[in-house]
Order: sequence, then C-alpha cells, then structure tokens
Amino acid sequence: MPKSFSFSSLKISLAFAFALSAFAAAAPARAAVIDRVAGKIENPTLAIDNRPETAATVKRAKNDSNFELFIYLKDAANIKSVSLSVKPDSNGAKIFASDDIVAWREIPAKTSKKAGKSSTAILVAPAKPFLTRYIRVIFPAGKTEKLMLFDVSVQDAPAALRQDNKIFDINVENITEEGAVIKYKTTNPSASQVRIGAGKPVFDQIFAIKELATDHKIILNKLTSGADYFFQVVLEESEPQNSKTSPVIVFHTSGTPPPEITKVDLRAPKSDSALLNLKANTPVKWRVSYGLYRQDTTVEKALNDPETAKESSEGLLADASFEITGLAPRTRYFLLVSATDMAGHEATSDMLGFETAPLNLALGKPVEGTFTNELEDPYIEKTDAPIKRVTDGDENYFTGFAKAWPTSSGIQWAQIDLGAELKAEEAVIVWSSLAVPQDYTLSTSSDGATWAQILKITDGKPGEGAAVTTGTGNSERGDPLTYVSAMISGNLRYLRLEIPKDAVVASQFGWKPPILAEINIYAQPR
Repeated sequence: MPKSFSFSSLKISLAFAFALSAFAAAAPARAAVIDRVAGKIENPTLAIDNRPETAATVKRAKNDSNFELFIYLKDAANIKSVSLSVKPDSNGAKIFASDDIVAWREIPAKTSKKAGKSSTAILVAPAKPFLTRYIRVIFPAGKTEKLMLFDVSVQDAPAALRQDNKIFDINVENITEEGAVIKYKTTNPSASQVRIGAGKPVFDQIFAIKELATDHKIILNKLTSGADYFFQVVLEESEPQNSKTSPVIVFHTSGTPPPEITKVDLRAPKSDSALLNLKANTPVKWRVSYGLYRQDTTVEKALNDPETAKESSEGLLADASFEITGLAPRTRYFLLVSATDMAGHEATSDMLGFETAPLNLALGKPVEGTFTNELEDPYIEKTDAPIKRVTDGDENYFTGFAKAWPTSSGIQWAQIDLGAELKAEEAVIVWSSLAVPQDYTLSTSSDGATWAQILKITDGKPGEGAAVTTGTGNSERGDPLTYVSAMISGNLRYLRLEIPKDAVVASQFGWKPPILAEINIYAQPR
C-alpha cells in the first residue's frame, strides 16, 4: 500500500438501508465499527458518513488495472460480509484480510449485486466468517478511471461463530549474554504484553505490543549474563473477562553471572565496634566503606576515606567477615559494601545504616544492696553473689535476674559504684515484667554522702514533668522486660535505687519481691 495515503478522522459506518434489505441474512449480524477507509480516495469520510447521497471518489492511474480501497476496523472482528455502494457498476470484487497491513491473504467469497437508482449495491460474502483488523477490496477497473463510492459497511458474524483467542507456539530464540527474542502466536489479532522478571517470577518489566497481530515478537536487550529470566504473555482483550494469560516460562542467558551480594548481616553492634558478615553468589574482592552522619562530612568524602574503608586481603571470597573498630558509642553510621569478581564486574549494596550501642559505664562495676535473694528455680545458673547480676549486662531470666526480698521486710535497694566521678547522660532500669515495684526512687551522688534524686515513681507513674521514658521489650530468650529511663545531669560516681518498705509490687504470677534484670548508666556520645 503506498505510504502517501491520507487517513480521515474516526467515524462509524452503518450499512446503507437498501443494501441491508436486499442482502439480509438469516443469522443476526451487526455493523462492525470502521475506523477509516483509505486508498487513492478523495474525501474518504463521505464513504462512511451514513449518508447514501454523498460519495467519495476512488481514482486509478492509467497503468492501474484495478481500483483499491482499504478498510481499517477499530477492533479486530469476525467478518461475515462487506457491503459497498458504487457507481458505475463494477464487474465483481475481491477481498483480502491482514493483521498487520503487510501480509495479505485472499478470502474466497461470492459477490452479489443489486442495481439502485443512483448506484449499485455490491455484497461480498465469504464462505465462512474470517477474523481480521484490516480489509482490502479490489474492483476491476476496465476503462473506468474514477469510481464513486457512496457507502461502505462491514458486518460481524454472530458471536457463536467467533473463534476463541488462544496463545500458542511460545518460543525463546537467539539467546545471548545480553539479549533474547520471544516469539508467540495468537488465534486472533490481538494486542499483548510480555511481563518479565529477572531471577524470580516477579514481573517488574512490561513490554507491550499495541498493534493487533497474530504473530508476535519481542526483542530483549541489556539483559544480565548467566541469569534466569521468567516471563508470561498476557493478551489485552476489549473485555477483561476474556483476557488470556500464558503459563510462566523461564529461560537462561548465556555467560557468567555477575556478582551479587546475597547477605549483609550486622547484628547488635557494640559501643565501639561492629562485626559484619557478607556473602556473594561467587568469589569476589570485598570492600567495606563506612562513615558518620554529620553535616560537615559528605557521604562521598567519608566513603573514600582510607581510614574508614576496609578491603579483603585473602583474595576472592564468597564469604567474608569484617570487624569495624574505633567506633563512637550511640552514634549513627552509614555503610556501603562492594564486591568485584575476577572479570572486574562489580556489585554494590544499597546504602545501609547502623547505630552503635551506648557505652554502659555500669557494666561489671561493683554493686551492693538487698538484691541477694536467689530465684527459686532449679534451672537458674548460680553465682557467688546474685547481686552481681545487676551490672553483668545479662537481661535473661536464667542467668541475669536479681531478686530482692519482700518489701514487707524493709527497704530494698541497690547501689552502684563507678569507681570514679564520670560524666553520664542516662540511667536505665530494666525490670523483669514479672515483678515491678510501683514506688521507688533513683538518685546520684559524687561522694556517697550527698544525693540528688533523678527519678521518682509513685503508684507506677513518674512525677509530672520528669524527664522519664518507659517501655517494654523482651530479652534474647524472650523474657518480658520493662524499661524505665531517666536523664542524668552532671557527673556522678554512685547511683542508688531505693524501694520503700511495703511498696506494692505489680506481679503477673504472684511474685512478692521486686525482680531486677539490669541497671545501665550510659555515657554521653563522643
């Protein structure tokens, strides 16, 4: 078809009245929606404007032996017949069908004519309905140089005769390290999609073919070498309930897979260090860069600082561990991991963040008081002095709980000696949620004689306006814990917890004495 054809605006053509009466079929039919007609036609819209008195002019060159026109349907349809009203009379007509306006197939058909007052109605009816989106009509020209085209209409076949649309002959060809070609066919001319996912059937890429066709092809580029690709074909139907989806199919690109970081594990960083465990799908050279979140330090500068970057020195490793030392307590760091294989291909992790633990000044420090009553449980691990559990850093039931005596016996207390006057920021009491006293105080001192109260709990609640936070959690073994945090202003050497006589203990299982898991005294970040 010549490229110079001009297309009219969209209109719907209904069959002209006298043609319908002359060639009415026994089975019900409806007028298919025509998008436009094209060819060597002047004013092509006049042929589909539903006004039998107007006509378009079809021309031919002197060396052409036929008149041709092309009918573009808005949607593919099963065609029962093509009706035309022309002048002068034409000696028959042939019709062809196409899904892509390139490859045409002739549709065997019978031609019927009926002369009217101003034109001749021609009905081209194939032996059976045919499915198409584009129709080509050829009239023998004879000596006539111009043909008046008064009306064009196309009739659908009854729904019962229409073909069910199916996807078949799905093939993947020309697979390389970076590309592949997916081909498939459909029963009817259809728009379609190929949905693709790399490594797993999660389809995050969609390639759409909007042109209606029965033979489909998708060319894939920029794929990853040595990788599995999952894909599925989906037909875009005008009615969603008729949409078709193929099974999920997988193919594998050639070549060596690039490095992939499969694990970045950094658990419970300490106050001054962190242990990082890494894993890749292939042996690689590892590099770990880290830096501080500070306004005066850009990410790029920090990550390129040789003092905050570590590389594996044992050659290529699929698994590696890095200990990052010299960190500041209670500080937020960012982290980037890169892995380079033997061929120089590099994989980089997302920007990660971690926060170091606070520096606990009370850890392992001497403690005295009344938390010397051993828990009555044969599975408790014994120590020389149960009260040492108050500062041992262990919050677990069997190894770290310190039990006081019933408050009815007198004041219960615990006092920590840091050994020197130090600057601290926060004190955190960790109670076992099984037995939490509802009245107690927490005080600090520099000399053990003069005390400043930093926390007072009455009826289970802190005083109004106090800088106190509370929360709940679990130990490493799942023991329920209650956290109470109080801010510290200034220096201290001693911290004292005191529970008054006859204080109420909130107990879940009838425990009478208070049970303490830990007292932490956190230093200020550097």
